Amino acid sequence: MIGRRLLWLLVGLAALAAMMTTRVSHARLTGPIEIAVAAGAEGRARSFRARLLGLATARQIVWREGGAEARRSTNAVWLMAALEAEALDETTGLVPLWRGRTGRLTSASRRLSGAPQMIAAAVLQPGFPRRGFAVFEVPEDEIAGGALILGPSLAPTYDARLSFAPPDKPIVAQDAAQLTQTPQ
Repeated sequence: MIGRRLLWLLVGLAALAAMMTTRVSHARLTGPIEIAVAAGAEGRARSFRARLLGLATARQIVWREGGAEARRSTNAVWLMAALEAEALDETTGLVPLWRGRTGRLTSASRRLSGAPQMIAAAVLQPGFPRRGFAVFEVPEDEIAGGALILGPSLAPTYDARLSFAPPDKPIVAQDAAQLTQTPQ
């Protein structure tokens, strides 16, 4: 009788230990649900909609700032994602991330402050679609097999974030890319 109770006690302790080591974090419970978006398709979350228009890589990025040319280079590769996005019911901001083929997440570069058309710095308003860029500094081997992740800037959020498959057309590679015109 005591042996059976001891056995149940040990089974209960083992189950409790397993539950404690596999608990889900609060951020995972309240974080955004990821929605896969096919290449070329429009993705829609609760608070915004977006479409990946194309990807390009470059060793340098050039733009005009205050009448002078600004130029940034990198030891990695600049990955530029051209996007169109719009808030649906309320003003919102977006956080672009690049998930490389190894699963590593890279946020949009902050080295391009002052560059035009940066979607990460944009405030989206309902009814006003906006085109812009999300630019990342990533190792070249993290581009193929990667995905653009786009989510709302408020955290914790009970919204979705969109995971865009790379476009069917090939990624355009350039030595120097201009950030002057609106993405096509």
